[in-house]
Amino acid sequence: MLHRMNSHMTFATTYTADEIIRDGRALTIRALHQEDRELWQDVWEHLGPESIYYRFFSPKRKMSDAEVAYFTQLDFVTHVALIAIIHNTTDGDTPCAIGRYHVVGTSQDTAEIAFAVDDEFQGLGIGTLLLTHLARIGRLAGISEFVAFVLAENQKMLEVFENCGIPIQKKLNDFTMWEIRLRLADDADK
Repeated sequence: MLHRMNSHMTFATTYTADEIIRDGRALTIRALHQEDRELWQDVWEHLGPESIYYRFFSPKRKMSDAEVAYFTQLDFVTHVALIAIIHNTTDGDTPCAIGRYHVVGTSQDTAEIAFAVDDEFQGLGIGTLLLTHLARIGRLAGISEFVAFVLAENQKMLEVFENCGIPIQKKLNDFTMWEIRLRLADDADK
């Protein structure tokens, strides 16, 4: 078990993949590291108020140092994050999105996932790509299920989950929030 955990951690910490997004531009998805703090902050600073509300379920103007540390200091066993960097923008390479999972519960086979995509780059399939790559890493770590909580009015994120190709279960809680469960174990061949 220890060998599997160490090999997964190495895989997750060195993870990188190149993709093409809907508008034809190149995108690199790679592991987010502590030294990427400025890149993470760049994505955060380019989220509009609605995107922040959808991600954190409340308006948020600033991140505390402890929150930034939580989002950027990862163990790549129970807490994994990927950053998406779009190439050939007018400003050069631009960090445009973050996706992460964090293991929840004692069984270690369920992880909560969340995404944040820079407003300028929404609708290009970047969230779906992050989900695909997080699922690949999660499966290798023995995670059988992702869970996400999505505000009912966040149609874009619901569409990402509904169209990702992974078996999904949805439950509406209090008419305000969807609890989404993605069964990675039922989708192991993807």
